[in-house]
Amino acid sequence: MLATVSCVSKLPLSEAAKAVAHPLRARILEALTVEARSPNELAVEFSEPLGNVSYHVVVLRDLGMVELVDTAARRGAIEHYYRARWRVRLDVRPLDDEPLSKPVSSRRPRRAA
Repeated sequence: MLATVSCVSKLPLSEAAKAVAHPLRARILEALTVEARSPNELAVEFSEPLGNVSYHVVVLRDLGMVELVDTAARRGAIEHYYRARWRVRLDVRPLDDEPLSKPVSSRRPRRAA
């Protein structure tokens, strides 16, 4: 698998890899590259608990991968809207011309006696 990561902040690549290694954070980051959204909107879209989504948005915010762009009063609370500062694209394809469906043997070839 090849991964292309581009950014506008100076976060070490190892930290960025850890951040997007969690599937929900990767989905959040991908969604926030399209348009600014609130954790509540993301939670509904992903059918995930709001607490989980909010936690992962805060992790991404603390790493500088997303930024707060707007706030709005909603039903007596403040809704925060974030957008991505990083773009992550995963390109899954074979590294050579061999098809992915080729079986991989875990056994070693027999030696001639």
